Amino acid sequence: MSGGSETTELRPQLPLEALLQRMMWSRGWDLAMRGAAVTFHGLLMLKQCIGLIKLFDARADHSLLFFATAVVARLTLIMFLSLIVLVIIVRLRPVAKSSGILPRLFALVGTCMPSFMTLLPRNPDTVSVNTVSLMLLAIGSALAVYAFSYLNRSASIMPEARRLVSGGPYRFLRHPVYLFEEIGVIGLTLPFASVWAVLWLLLHICCQFQRMKNEERVLRGAFPEYDDYARRTARVIPGLY
Repeated sequence: MSGGSETTELRPQLPLEALLQRMMWSRGWDLAMRGAAVTFHGLLMLKQCIGLIKLFDARADHSLLFFATAVVARLTLIMFLSLIVLVIIVRLRPVAKSSGILPRLFALVGTCMPSFMTLLPRNPDTVSVNTVSLMLLAIGSALAVYAFSYLNRSASIMPEARRLVSGGPYRFLRHPVYLFEEIGVIGLTLPFASVWAVLWLLLHICCQFQRMKNEERVLRGAFPEYDDYARRTARVIPGLY
């Protein structure tokens, strides 16, 4: 901590940087960010609800397995998006935030990229690929709901610290939500399987890894016990990473 103080003294904040920091800690900024996040995820939730209604309207066009898998996938995704909206509305005020624009840019890109996967060329539909895709979406979304529920009012899209959560899946992983989300993103990628889709997926994974590092930097600065927690807990894969 002393090293951080010395750095601040040797390199005073520029006026624009200081203004940006003050703005990011203002009540207005917090409300604006909550509003943007609620609107974005609320629209995604509405889109999934509309898709679920259309799915029931076209029930006769699908096999029982595909229909059931599609319903479960959309329901779990709706649950996950609903939970995000609820948590963002009631979340606590942060005790620490990352500085600068770049960490927020990674968070924004990592959050929005999966929603724009549909811009890529889609392969000809096959029942087997689409069914596996929906299964992965359902599994990833269900697990993400489970992990996200433990964050409760500490959840955040941007790299911020509210409380140190170490219960549930966080006993074993520092970032279970990112791992479970990526299972769903892989499922989302399957119908678009191409070089561009693979590059899109790899770019998203890179953004998510950087988000983890940015969040850990904030948590480490906010909670002295975080170093001990990180030493005994894997980042995303127990025993490997």
